[in-house]
Amino acid sequence: MSTGRTLSAALLFCTSMGIDVTEIRVRPAETSDQDVLAEIYLAARRQTFPWMAIEKFRHEDYFKATAGEKVLLAELSGALVGFVSVVTEKSFVHNLFIDPAYQAKGLGKALLGAGIENLPRPVRLKCTERNVQACKFYERLGWRAIETVAGHPDGAYVLYQLD
Repeated sequence: MSTGRTLSAALLFCTSMGIDVTEIRVRPAETSDQDVLAEIYLAARRQTFPWMAIEKFRHEDYFKATAGEKVLLAELSGALVGFVSVVTEKSFVHNLFIDPAYQAKGLGKALLGAGIENLPRPVRLKCTERNVQACKFYERLGWRAIETVAGHPDGAYVLYQLD
């Protein structure tokens, strides 16, 4: 894995899942990556949020959701497989999405680690409470729920914090 960072726990996990970590690369997203990342965002949201109408999700949503944010992506054997976007000045993780074909292989953990590595603590993120799998993922990594915010059109969100 090349990021100039040490992500040893993520590397060990990936290795235990049978992923050749020498083929994983985390790097800043470039303009030429944006359409592929938009497709990952679209596919992952359609799979992850089955309670929402599929026509609600559009390719162009990615561009609005990441505007002005720092975006890092993961490559595996040269293929783009996921991304994290952060609002640096707020120490806030806004998006973490992995291509559905590559989920549960340690890539989210590696991306999240790279995305927050240089952010001042505490770092926060929000996750819709109906996305139980993601909530459990964050909690396993030491994030703690500090608030549940109701009233959002897509359902209540849990605000998580990592100190």
